[in-house]
Amino acid sequence: MTKTTTTKAQANRIAIQKAQIEELTKVSMTGFIQNTYSNEMELYIRSSNDRAATGLGVQNDGWKMVDTMRFLRMMKLQQEIRFAEYWLPKQEDRLAQKNQWVKHWLMRRDGTEISENNFQSSKAEAHAAQHAVVFLESQLKDAQVAYESEFGEGFSTHKGNVPASNTGANDIGEEELAELKALGVDI
Repeated sequence: MTKTTTTKAQANRIAIQKAQIEELTKVSMTGFIQNTYSNEMELYIRSSNDRAATGLGVQNDGWKMVDTMRFLRMMKLQQEIRFAEYWLPKQEDRLAQKNQWVKHWLMRRDGTEISENNFQSSKAEAHAAQHAVVFLESQLKDAQVAYESEFGEGFSTHKGNVPASNTGANDIGEEELAELKALGVDI
């Protein structure tokens, strides 16, 4: 084997792995549940085990296509919705707390290395918390849409919408808000 053949093989493996990673990032948990927990198969369905007692004939008996994992798929989608509805308000509260810390360290930013590090770390934590909220919201939306399209009715553990947290953006100056927006922190 020559060096160019080995290099081409490595490049091919890298391209395949990149494609696999890209494919994995496209699949959501809801899509995974729908793909994994489905099994269409043909089953012989008998309307009654005791035909003589019920008076039913053979017109209802026969081979029918049945999704044998429909109930399990319903339970897994409900579990996903419950999970997102439980953690979303907690994560929104965490985001509000992280935004408060960003404002705190922004006001105490005096040009020293320690104050700059504190500000930058609080900003990074706010970005991470914001990403978690966006991810949970999309996960909840995907699961609810899939549940409704699959079973014809919506599912939720509570009746109202999840209230958005009040981040208190009004008690910070316009200049500081502009600086935070320029840094990518949405308050």
